[in-house]
Amino acid sequence: MRAMTGDRKRPERVGDVGPLETAHDDATDPAELQISDPAGSGLERRLSGWWHGLPRPLRRGLLAAAALAAAGALVLTAVADAPRHRPQAQPQQSRSPVPWPAQITDVYYAGMAPGNDPRSSRFAFLLSVVDRDSHPVTIHHIAQPYAGLYVTTEDPLPIGVPPGETRIVRVLADVRDCSRTPARDDLPFIDVTLSNLRAIQTQSEILGGSYGDDLSREIDERCGRTPASLPPVPSTVVTSPG
Repeated sequence: MRAMTGDRKRPERVGDVGPLETAHDDATDPAELQISDPAGSGLERRLSGWWHGLPRPLRRGLLAAAALAAAGALVLTAVADAPRHRPQAQPQQSRSPVPWPAQITDVYYAGMAPGNDPRSSRFAFLLSVVDRDSHPVTIHHIAQPYAGLYVTTEDPLPIGVPPGETRIVRVLADVRDCSRTPARDDLPFIDVTLSNLRAIQTQSEILGGSYGDDLSREIDERCGRTPASLPPVPSTVVTSPG
């Protein structure tokens, strides 16, 4: 037998864990390596294993989504904590002034009231008062220029006229002194005191020929005068001045 010459080289030992080997996994990012604590819970180990078992693109997408969610939560918190913006008060628009009562009120003669008795010193006629504004008008007083004739309203004053509506006012006339009433007046007028939100004012209303004819006839009957021959006069309407 040939004797073995030379000594067999024994493997070199490094501690008790074997030789060191260099290993590199391209699929693992060193920044993502997790070190498990041997004393950690089983749930943490399972979650760590699940996370590292995911493909790398999916892990990056989940990290990006988590970052976006955190940023959104910060923005919502900042908005909630910000002081509420109060809109500045808008300057009031200039309003057009309310017109004068005479500008928006029309007064018409609506004829003699039915049922006048010529044996009585009293007779009644009708006025139509029209409010053409969007605000109410109030009638405070009605008067006429004859010293021997007194007028008042059947309804107690003041009388309101709603916006955009017409009010029929029954006027009562008492003949108190025939010597102080004219036999004929072609253009008799009455004074009407009106008010609205802007002012109170008195305006003279010329009611037209029909009113003059009817008024003269009623006065002549009560004063025992023979009415003058009057030609027929068509009914006319005269609106308030202004």
